[in-house]
Amino acid sequence: MSDTIKTNGTGSPAAAGAIDRAPLAERAQAAEERARLQAAFPWLRHLPLAEREQFARELADHPSRSTDRDLDRLLTRWRARAEAYAKQRRVRRAA
Repeated sequence: MSDTIKTNGTGSPAAAGAIDRAPLAERAQAAEERARLQAAFPWLRHLPLAEREQFARELADHPSRSTDRDLDRLLTRWRARAEAYAKQRRVRRAA
């Protein structure tokens, strides 16, 4: 991973704060969050990245607008979706 170099418009690094560490820190935080979700829900590995992100958004929205029963349905639906992806991969490998 590399840091982003800021320039002063001439192509040379800007004098103060030449290395922007924010993108690197944000990527590291996002990776940690994905790892925590993966540890809690191992079946997430079967979902494409975009769908894992959608799951995370829906899960994050849960406490403010849903009941525990709704949470159970959300998890059941996403797990079934992940299992369907896993099954598709197994069928493709077997063919």
